[in-house]
Amino acid sequence: MARNPLLKDKPSTSNNHSGKNGRDNGDWPDEEILKAALYRYSQERLPLPRRIKRLGHELQLDIGLTLLKNLNKHFGIPSSRKAPKALQMGGVALPIYGYKDKCSSVCIQLVIIPNNRKADVVGHTYCDWVSELGCIPLQLTFDKGSETGELYAMQTAFREVYAPEIDTTTYPPCHAMKSVHNTPIESFWHAFRQHTGRNLYAAIVRGKEDGIFHVNNELHECLFYWIWPQIVQRELTDFRDYWNMHKLRVQRDKLMPSGTTPTDLWIAPEDYGHVRISIPVPRDAVEAMRRERLPISRDEAFSWVDHEFATSAEQAYSSLGCPRLNKDTAWEVFSRMEPMLKY
Repeated sequence: MARNPLLKDKPSTSNNHSGKNGRDNGDWPDEEILKAALYRYSQERLPLPRRIKRLGHELQLDIGLTLLKNLNKHFGIPSSRKAPKALQMGGVALPIYGYKDKCSSVCIQLVIIPNNRKADVVGHTYCDWVSELGCIPLQLTFDKGSETGELYAMQTAFREVYAPEIDTTTYPPCHAMKSVHNTPIESFWHAFRQHTGRNLYAAIVRGKEDGIFHVNNELHECLFYWIWPQIVQRELTDFRDYWNMHKLRVQRDKLMPSGTTPTDLWIAPEDYGHVRISIPVPRDAVEAMRRERLPISRDEAFSWVDHEFATSAEQAYSSLGCPRLNKDTAWEVFSRMEPMLKY
């Protein structure tokens, strides 16, 4: 056994083996094992009290909240993302990430992810659609922010390998801009809110308004994350399919094509006076890049709850007969499952 990494240069004590006041320097797990566990808990987005329980169960380490925070700071463990103001439901949030082709207006990907501020998570979304399509765009445009670091690195690397003849000064592989200036995707978000987002938002916040969901209740947060992401993803997929098949209104002064569907433009740009300029990339190269660049697996990146809770929730859901789960029934199912679970 090792010693407290915060006090490893200080003598051992024997009167405080539990270490709950943060001063114990007795027996501790190996430093690398402890660091790996703390990083894993961060990726699983566990609340701090839950991390303390896991440390006790997995590493037989009994510490308090203050010491846990100090250890996270000492090891540089990334904090779980703070919830945006959109839902105003305490610590829960449902970030959405999307990719849209500028010329055709087709929505390539629209997904809900646990954290849209982590470069590793965002990087997996990029690998997913590049692997599915088998190509990359000539240029990838995205909002400025540290979360797009892996997008930049992978897109640039693919351009260098699979299109070295294209001048990067004339046609840069990436272009980062302020979100307010990224008009193709911003206008798409407006359409989503009008078509789907408002009703979906109302359905989600009803849980708090009706007193079903309690803010800062760990069990409620975990059950929320087990139920709602799958519902929201179905709504996103339905909207993406609608968008890609809807007819773009005719705009005679628009440089990009109009008057047909995004899907038609995507499939046959030549029929509308345009040229396909995507760059083929082998799928095995994408998966190799994913493994090389992204330190966490895809399953970890897209995990909303830990394995233990997911198993318990699935068992509870099955015992109820797997009732229909959509935005209209979600809170009823939540209320029926909640008494069957503990946290």
